[in-house]
Amino acid sequence: MRPIRTLFVSTTLALGGAERVVEELITRLDRERFDVEALTLRDPGRVGASIAASGIPVRHGLTGPGKLDPLLIPRVRALLRERGDEVLYFLDHPHAIFHGMLASAATPVRVRVMPVHTTGRWGGQASVPRSVRLFLPWLDAVIAIAQAQRTYLIEKEGIPARKIVVIPNGIAADLPDAEERAARRRETRRELGVSPEAKVVMILAVLRPEKNHELLLQAAARIRERFPGLVLLVVGDGPRRDFLEAETDRLGMGAHVRFLGHRSDGRRLWAAADLAVLC
Repeated sequence: MRPIRTLFVSTTLALGGAERVVEELITRLDRERFDVEALTLRDPGRVGASIAASGIPVRHGLTGPGKLDPLLIPRVRALLRERGDEVLYFLDHPHAIFHGMLASAATPVRVRVMPVHTTGRWGGQASVPRSVRLFLPWLDAVIAIAQAQRTYLIEKEGIPARKIVVIPNGIAADLPDAEERAARRRETRRELGVSPEAKVVMILAVLRPEKNHELLLQAAARIRERFPGLVLLVVGDGPRRDFLEAETDRLGMGAHVRFLGHRSDGRRLWAAADLAVLC
């Protein structure tokens, strides 16, 4: 049987948790069952480049930074007809959903799905914005990543229950034994220049407001007297780095906090930590 032609559609695949989930999914799908490509309407971003490096085609640059492009819909439609795509998997990017859904009319596309990666957004915004709700009648499924999120989408945002299916995010299992864990701990701490006795707290998240890194900084400042060897590892990068570094200095925490920036080995770095935090 011929593989199902599937296109993953986004505005960009800049670094972020939802984008990394898509990378895991697209690179691990059974190639005998699915013929996959990715489409990023703008810049492919760091995750898009990583997907391309794995050998999966990533189409990109069909439009510029503006919100509306009258020629984008016919460009996307031509691509869908060229590939004969049957399934569209949208990231919850309103720009991509608006143009992609309209472009998919009169094409071979049979199934359209969209995951939701938030339970409400920063600043009180809805997870599913109004511009996306317009296309709910034509979406075959809205994917929630947890049962509690499904309940929220139904009760708080009014998404029809019949549309929602729960599929938890898949995570590649890596379960070393105690001896291997100890070896990894020694190795990563040695690389980072952290003493074996230090109490190490780590957060791995893009530096954006909703991640609330400043709450962790404030908590660390309150407990540093009890744990004078405290080390806080901040893994990730983003638009708030300057602010968070300034906040670290304001709290007198410069000797305790290390901003490691973007790391492709975040999973390995967990071995150095005693405590993982997501605020």
